[in-house]
Amino acid sequence: MFESLLKYRKALASSVLFHIAIIIVIVINFKYFDKPEPIQVGTQVKPIEIKIIDFKQLEGINRKKKLEKVEQRKKELEKKQKKEKEKLRNKKRVEAKALAKENENLKLAKAVEKKKKKEKEKLRNEKRVEAKAKALAKENEDLKLAKAAEKKQLVEEKKRQVKQEQKRREMALKLQIKSEELSSAQSLLKSAYSNAIKDKIERYWRRPQESAKIDSCEVRVMQGPGGIIMDVTFGACNDGTNAYRASIENAVYKSEPLPQPIDNTLFESEINLIFSPK
Repeated sequence: MFESLLKYRKALASSVLFHIAIIIVIVINFKYFDKPEPIQVGTQVKPIEIKIIDFKQLEGINRKKKLEKVEQRKKELEKKQKKEKEKLRNKKRVEAKALAKENENLKLAKAVEKKKKKEKEKLRNEKRVEAKAKALAKENEDLKLAKAAEKKQLVEEKKRQVKQEQKRREMALKLQIKSEELSSAQSLLKSAYSNAIKDKIERYWRRPQESAKIDSCEVRVMQGPGGIIMDVTFGACNDGTNAYRASIENAVYKSEPLPQPIDNTLFESEINLIFSPK
């Protein structure tokens, strides 16, 4: 039993203190408040009821109160826990709502971003198509201008060629005329040069006696610079005698130096003459 009391020493101490407090209250009540009033005759005196509290009963009461407190604390704790759980649920609900709102906003933001990106891509494609169209138009325009320039160049080139050909023909004609004129002049000069030699030879020629008249005789004269006679030969001479040929050769040597041409380009080292004196 003593061990049992030691086991509940806190409850025992509380019980002892409680009893001491009751005794103090009873003493004070008797001393200050419960003075005996004079009993009148015929007045019935109420008996005083004194309750004796058993220690075990007091311990049971304390245990009950303690259990009640524990139960109350448990209820308060459960209530608090319930309140905390409710608060936590509300918090989670608010967080879930906020998260849902955030997700919705994120989804909307992504949709807006996607739309903007799509619009930018569309704008880029439009600009790319527009730039390509402009480049193609410019290329076509450049090609058109190039073709026009080429055509113009061809026309100009054709005109230039026609003009050049016309000039060439005019120049060729002028050259031809000049050449003909020069050739004619040279021919005249050459003929005059040849006639001058022939006339000089004929002036020195003397017909041999008893020589028949000969129509013509081909004479080849080799001359050097300054008209020096180097050699005289004969071609066809129409039955000319040796004396006739000798007279012609003698006349050629007497004509030395032979007449010189006005133009040095007309000079010939070999001169062919048809000697046909009158």
